[in-house]
Amino acid sequence: MFADLYSTVTQDKLDLTQGLKNLQQKVAELSPKLTQGKLKLFLSGNDIMKLLNIKAGPQIGELIHALETAQLEGTVKTKEEAEEYIIKIRNQKPESIPKT
Repeated sequence: MFADLYSTVTQDKLDLTQGLKNLQQKVAELSPKLTQGKLKLFLSGNDIMKLLNIKAGPQIGELIHALETAQLEGTVKTKEEAEEYIIKIRNQKPESIPKT
């Protein structure tokens, strides 16, 4: 019994039980957004290339990753917001994304 109790408290007396509860809540929130382990993105790589008039390359993967994060965090909730978000990111670092 004491072993179980002490295993939820770290050496600095931080209670891990609350952290576990927070993690479980976050998983429950994110689960509906996922399908077979993948997030349903509002924009595909092809959509992003057309939107920004850029060619394929590693920058597309970076933009997709940023979009995934924004969708999971709830910053982007629609296709229109996704397009605005991608354009905003592009405008922040235009030199890193070559045009076609």
